[in-house]
Amino acid sequence: MNEKQIYYSHAKVNLGLQILNKREDGYHNLHSLFVELDLADELDFFPSARFKLTAEGKGSADLPLDGCNLITKSYKLIKSNIQSVPTEYSIHLKKKIPLGSGLGGGSSNAATTLKALNKLWELNFSLKKLETFGAKLGADVPFFIRGGFQLAEGLGEILTPQDGSVLQGVHFLLVSPLLHISTAKAYRLLNKSLCPVGSHSKFSPVSKPVNWQLFDNDFEKV
Repeated sequence: MNEKQIYYSHAKVNLGLQILNKREDGYHNLHSLFVELDLADELDFFPSARFKLTAEGKGSADLPLDGCNLITKSYKLIKSNIQSVPTEYSIHLKKKIPLGSGLGGGSSNAATTLKALNKLWELNFSLKKLETFGAKLGADVPFFIRGGFQLAEGLGEILTPQDGSVLQGVHFLLVSPLLHISTAKAYRLLNKSLCPVGSHSKFSPVSKPVNWQLFDNDFEKV
């Protein structure tokens, strides 16, 4: 492939989010419903002599383009698991998902990079294998490998497909204020103990009719 290849990297929302407890490793167990949105960044892949990452669009001036970027990390990770590649790629990111908005833009970019290179390099890794790679990059990345409508548990990597028909005819208004919230800081403010909260109830079954008022988000407290 000698021409530009375009891939879309979708955002997600959490329909309710319960932070169940803090784990011994410092991370948190959660219970949430992840829904993939139409809102998406665009990743353009160009065959090149070496890998290079560039960006434009919403918040791109604040986006690191070095080894800290999840696109770069994804590229290096999948390449380290194969012997050789037919060509390197330069990636140009057209950013539309707001940074620090909880919409999973960085994780989505990582997953899209893994899926795109799997196709472009004809590696034939299974989705399960790509999810394994993704889990090394971030808890949300496996969801973006799979997409759709999923119940997320554990760190967010334990996924159970949900019946998407309950969302037919339902509309959500997504409002993104001009502020950036650090995920790490938000978790610190929750100040959860290491002990599971025994009284934490699960969400109501996702079946029609759905009472959306039952789907609280624990981050609203902070």
